[in-house]
Amino acid sequence: MRPPRLIGWASLIAGLALGAAAAMAAPAPTPSGPVPTAIAPAPTATAPAPPPASGPPVLSGLELSRTVDGQQGHARLLVGVRSSAPATFTIQIVGAAGKTLMRTMTTAAVHPAGRAFILLDATTEQGYEIPDGTYELTVTATDAAGARSAPLRGVFRVKLKPAHGRLDAYTVPLWPAFARQLHARAGGQLVTAVAPKGAAVAAGLRRGDVITAIGGHPVTTPGQMATALRDLPAGSPVQIDFLRPGSASTPPQPISYLLSAPADYTAPPHYAASFAVILRRSPGLLSYCYAAAKDLVEEGKADAAMAMIKAWPLAWRRSAPGQLVLGDILVAQGKTKPALGAYTRASKADPSLSTPLVQRGLALATLGNIPAASDAFAAAVKADPFDAVALGYRAYLMAATGNAAQALDLANRTIARQPSYEYGHLARGLALIALGRKADGVSALKRGLLLSADHTRAAQIITQYLEPNDP
Repeated sequence: MRPPRLIGWASLIAGLALGAAAAMAAPAPTPSGPVPTAIAPAPTATAPAPPPASGPPVLSGLELSRTVDGQQGHARLLVGVRSSAPATFTIQIVGAAGKTLMRTMTTAAVHPAGRAFILLDATTEQGYEIPDGTYELTVTATDAAGARSAPLRGVFRVKLKPAHGRLDAYTVPLWPAFARQLHARAGGQLVTAVAPKGAAVAAGLRRGDVITAIGGHPVTTPGQMATALRDLPAGSPVQIDFLRPGSASTPPQPISYLLSAPADYTAPPHYAASFAVILRRSPGLLSYCYAAAKDLVEEGKADAAMAMIKAWPLAWRRSAPGQLVLGDILVAQGKTKPALGAYTRASKADPSLSTPLVQRGLALATLGNIPAASDAFAAAVKADPFDAVALGYRAYLMAATGNAAQALDLANRTIARQPSYEYGHLARGLALIALGRKADGVSALKRGLLLSADHTRAAQIITQYLEPNDP
């Protein structure tokens, strides 16, 4: 399946991070006062601006990790320099031995004079990953008049970690509303579709199976499933434990198979054709209809998903899964306030579910109601203590309300549950900087940025918080 994600909230997460940065640097608001929600640069102490340059820009202070050791398909570099004048930067990477050109890139934005960081994928001009080996990196700066600086050079080594895997089966949590129809016990992850000729099919998974553990780790809750999928290796046999439905007189049969998952950087499967067949065969099962609608939203077809759920029976539309997918559709259509109503109704229909609470928290934060959003995330963590996503978001909101100590505790707990989750490291960095531990905070921010796949969000965090605080 696709990596678990919350639809339509990427810009909000950037806002939470930057709003947290600004708020933590200021006094905490009183309970009756306004809650800071604006995205603004953090007021931090910075070095005096360099004098106006009389010639080409002068570069200094190249910062470059000696080893790039990210996961295959996800390796990134964070390059830091200091410029004497506003400039764009050009970075060139060549093989250290044969001097083979790997990549040349120029930043689109003009960076002000002073410290600058550039985050880039470790890929070639053609978009392929740079293989293991030693490389030379060159940075030059060009000012508005076209004058170019002398180059700065550094050497780094690429030593990639094994790739993450992707489960090529579409699963949904076996929530109570689904379990009742299937005459099953709630919990685990229901397989609703499998990619034809994929690894899941080869391992023996079928539609209707309920996955209970991956690699020996339980996946009873959505939070456990998200963690298991983030830790799933590619190309290595991993044990998958699941229950296969029995008959009216036979209980579900526990089965274990070995699965070698494909790398998550390969093209994901599309399930539309499979769902079309499945819905013709099992039109009366909410779980499969929910999965089909959710898949449409993830494929960018929110209008088609809306048309689908409008044809559902009224009881389905009013159920917790029905209101949850309605909220996701409305978010995809840019309708945050109606989406909040749908998530609230989903939570009321089944208070035991964590997913509507997380989505409700994000909607509330978008609308500026930070205290209520924080409460929603706290309730989501209570409903699913294994949900690192909810925990990480709550860490952001603790930062946004000026509670850096609690934000740090939540961020540390997030990282303990999911070390590769970027929001845990970013929230930890913001909290540490607010607590006066600038060097540790900057280090945590850099770690989070290297894990982040969203370059737009990363650029905002770099500009608003990393550059002003890095010495």
